[in-house]
Amino acid sequence: MFLRFFIGLYNLSIAMIFIPANISIIWIICKTQRLRKFWSYRIMANIAIINGIELIVVLSAGLMSLLNMEFPTSASIGLHFWSTATEVLLSFMLATNRLFVMVQLARFDKPLIYKTMLMVTWSIGLLAIYPICTITKIFYDLEAHRYNVEYNRFFSKIRLCVTSTILVLSAIMYTVIVLKISFQRKKIISEDAKLFVQALLPFVWLLFRVISSHFLFARSLLGETLETLVFVIFGRSLPAFHFIVYMVFNRTLRNEVRKLLRLKKKPKVVHVKKMKSTVATVCSSP
Repeated sequence: MFLRFFIGLYNLSIAMIFIPANISIIWIICKTQRLRKFWSYRIMANIAIINGIELIVVLSAGLMSLLNMEFPTSASIGLHFWSTATEVLLSFMLATNRLFVMVQLARFDKPLIYKTMLMVTWSIGLLAIYPICTITKIFYDLEAHRYNVEYNRFFSKIRLCVTSTILVLSAIMYTVIVLKISFQRKKIISEDAKLFVQALLPFVWLLFRVISSHFLFARSLLGETLETLVFVIFGRSLPAFHFIVYMVFNRTLRNEVRKLLRLKKKPKVVHVKKMKSTVATVCSSP
């Protein structure tokens, strides 16, 4: 009973807090011209969009866990397949951007390359929904508090192989960047280093989530209850983690969010009034 209420309330809290938070990131980047000109921020805005889609799935899961009732889940599974595939590809795209900028591969750091990658990313993400057509069994497991699907093993293997390949390539690129920073620390711009950290930390979280969801060693190591808690807390909090990382390491986004929430103090304007000086004239009679 406690586990059900905790997981349900946790999922609902994550969704209700961080759906608006991710919308604020999208709004800030889209309206701020000096941020839009950098492709790293454009990719971050796309990640915020896909995080919002994933949080809709988290919201649905939270309601089912809390009410102990299964809703129609086909739409949620479709959104989940779409968001997880696109999240991995956008993470790869952000790693590519950081590599081009920080290793100074200027001839590849071109808008056409990024636009093509972005179009391919969203297209492949949508194609990831196709395996739903082959699903023979789909339901929300109210005991394990997760979606369970049984579909064509061929598609399952392809999905795992493609995901693993993309994550390995991303890891290699991040390793190259770390080596670049280690050997040429003085040449690295502070802002680029911070953007690198904002890309790397969510990637590590994503990597952990993919490994824990595809391989079942965690249940044998942790036990069923603890494994369920770890899966829910880490598996469904990536959209929240993105936002927290931005608020910690990105002063520009942090200040813009504070302005949006009216939390940033406006500088006091001191009004100086002109004081008329009166001169007292003393007249003496003769």
